[in-house]
Amino acid sequence: MTDANMSPNQEPIPVPVMGMTATEYQTAFAYLDHINFAREIEEYKEQRRRGSMAKIVERIPFYKRFEFWALILGVASFVHALCATWVLPLMHRKDISLILEKKAEQ
Repeated sequence: MTDANMSPNQEPIPVPVMGMTATEYQTAFAYLDHINFAREIEEYKEQRRRGSMAKIVERIPFYKRFEFWALILGVASFVHALCATWVLPLMHRKDISLILEKKAEQ
């Protein structure tokens, strides 16, 4: 069974589909291909620029990077939270037990 929009020599009949003929479709897709190619070129240029920036970043000492200070801040926050939730209550528990023992003796 042949397709309804095909002529006997298998070429599309220029019937407008959704208001566009086959040549208009080809023109539109060629334009989209051009836009996609231009976008790929821009992405390639951006990657090359980032590559040169990566080389510059590699030369910065670690203590001057913000990642180092974020790590220090995170470790300090973790240690503080650990002390606040485990060490201090254990210390206070010993103090409270001493106070209760003194009250029991009196």
